Order: sequence, then structure tokens, then C-alpha cells
Amino acid sequence: MDVREGGVIPIKQTDAFVAWAARIIAGAAELSEAKAVHVVELDHWFDEKWLEFSGKALGALGVWKVNTTVPPFHPNRVVGEAHYQRADLGGYVAVIDGPRIHREQSSSQNLQRRFSQVLPDAACFWYSSDGPAVGRAALMGYVPAGGDLSTWSLGATCKASVWTPATLRGIASQELSHLEEVGVRRAG
Repeated sequence: MDVREGGVIPIKQTDAFVAWAARIIAGAAELSEAKAVHVVELDHWFDEKWLEFSGKALGALGVWKVNTTVPPFHPNRVVGEAHYQRADLGGYVAVIDGPRIHREQSSSQNLQRRFSQVLPDAACFWYSSDGPAVGRAALMGYVPAGGDLSTWSLGATCKASVWTPATLRGIASQELSHLEEVGVRRAG
């Protein structure tokens, strides 16, 4: 595993939504107890139903498990993945050739991929990369907090070139603002 120096989680900021998401991710990572951070860029928008979604049973019935599993996004949807580990002096360093989080497998296998086993002590974030083209975007986070896993999602819309939350699940707007403020301070 090759590790590169860093400090702040660098996300290629292709548009205003991704820049906003990058600040939120940096703040959430800074405040978390995560020993590693994984950031996954997905090709299209997704909604809050993906939060804690585990897969389908009998090919049709959606399942949301008590023991949170890795969301079963198909690997074809993954545009990019970045991996970081906490540095000894704080902040995070990039890990080159980190583990691929999403894999092609059956729904029954998806139902068994518990987040705590696949990504122990890690925070993971997923965001949609086509926001400007469709006028809506998504960000979802699974973040360790006090021995538990905090899961949340943000659906955003763009009006007059400004991204604002349209749906929040598992996080309040004040918490989201706080994460962004911490991310800005960390980058500054």
C-alpha cells in the first residue's frame, strides 16, 4: 500500500456542488473517529433511499438492515474512489491502490457485507458527479461516532448557480453547516 503526504482530503473539484461536498466531507472526517476515509464518486444522482439500503431479497423486496451494510452500488456506477488514512500528526494522507469498496456480486452477498467488517473504523462518503447536468446532486456519509455509525444523506438542488439542501436524512441543516465550517477551517 503506497501512501502519499497530504493533510486535507483533496477531492477533484469539478463544479460548485463537488466543492461544497468536499468541504462537508473534510469537516466530517476531521470531527470523526475515523482511522480511514473513503470517498466514492458515482456517475449519477441517487436519492435518500440508498441510505442504509442493503439490497434486495427474492429479487424484488428492498431490505434495510439493522447491521448497516455497504450500500450495493454497482461497480459500473463508480467513476472514482479515493482512500485516505489518518496521519500520526493529524489530518489524512492519501493511500494509493486502496481497496475497491464496490464489487459485482449477488444481492444475497450484498446483504452480508456489514460495513463494520468491510470498513472497520472508517468513514465513507458517496457523491454524485453529474449535478450540474441534471440540476440535482447527492452526498451520503457513513461516519464512526462514539462507537456507533452515524449515517446521513443530503439531496441538493441548484437554483441560480447556488446549491442548497432539498432533502436531509440523518443530519440537521445546522450540523451540515457546522461540518462545512470545519472543512473550510481545515483547508484554510
